[in-house]
Amino acid sequence: MFNWFRKYNTPEITPVPEVKPIPPISLPTPQLKDHYRVGYDPESESTTLTLHSDYTSMTLTLAPEEVLRLIRLLGASLDDEFLSGDQDDRHDDHDDED
Repeated sequence: MFNWFRKYNTPEITPVPEVKPIPPISLPTPQLKDHYRVGYDPESESTTLTLHSDYTSMTLTLAPEEVLRLIRLLGASLDDEFLSGDQDDRHDDHDDED
């Protein structure tokens, strides 16, 4: 059989040292008490609404007209029973199904 590689010197192979895996990094558990925060920015004379989710947050800057619009939208999401004060304690409703 013909040796095609006799012209070339083959390098000596050295063993690769064993690499130990790096332990995973554990991120701290978020300790947020609130999922939102409302503030006021005197420089722009506007209301700020900051929404929190895990490790991120987003801040909205709202002009007075937009604050009133947001209040109307949030109010529209409530039941009429809740607004009139005739509602039962809604948190205990699901406990009665046991």
